[in-house]
Amino acid sequence: MRIVWTARYNKSLECIFSCALDFYSRTTLKRLNSSIKSIEGLLLDNPLLGAIEPLLIGKENEYRHVIIKPLFKIIYRVEKDVIYMIDIWDTRRNPQKLTDGLA
Repeated sequence: MRIVWTARYNKSLECIFSCALDFYSRTTLKRLNSSIKSIEGLLLDNPLLGAIEPLLIGKENEYRHVIIKPLFKIIYRVEKDVIYMIDIWDTRRNPQKLTDGLA
């Protein structure tokens, strides 16, 4: 198994960290980053760990999610031996905006 990070995922991650700098301490951001890395490690061992994302049922691909802290979800999909990290959602946002653009 290997992980591939999409441009959308990287952009969301960058946005989360740059916006969070205004509201949270560096220690909190380090913990968030540590949680993300930990989940990535868990997914390598068990790629079907996350639940199927209900907002994306019926899309071309099967998307799964893993919750990070109470506010964020990692959206990913599994194809053969590759885990595609698709997006990170701030769950406080409008669900329709979150799902826009995912095939």
